[in-house]
Amino acid sequence: LEEGEHRDRMMAIQEDLQVNNIHDAEHEIEEMLAGRAAPDLTLAQLHLRQALVALAVEGLADARHHVEHFRGLVRAQKAHRAAEIIELLGQSDLHQAEHEIQELLGEEHPD
Repeated sequence: LEEGEHRDRMMAIQEDLQVNNIHDAEHEIEEMLAGRAAPDLTLAQLHLRQALVALAVEGLADARHHVEHFRGLVRAQKAHRAAEIIELLGQSDLHQAEHEIQELLGEEHPD
C-alpha cells in the first residue's frame, strides 16, 4: 500500500460501519487482509477459507455467501464448481461441500 492508503481505507471502513454498511466494510477488510495473509493468497482463496471457517461453526448462510463471492471472482470452470458447492450447501451436505472447497484450495480432505 502507498503511504497513507492504509489509513484512508481504514477511515472509509469506519465510515461504512458508522452508517451500518457492514457488507461493504467487511469486503474492504477482506481485500486488505488478502494482501497481508500470505503473499500468494488471492481474494478468491480468502473467500474459500472464510467459507470453511463458516462451515466449522455451522454458519451455512455465511459459507454460501463466501462461495458466491468466490464464484464471482473466478473463471468459468471454477465458477461451475462453486455453483456445485452452493447446491451442496442448499442440500445441507456440509461434508461434501467442505471436501469440494478444500479441493479447490488444493488441500487434502481428511475423511
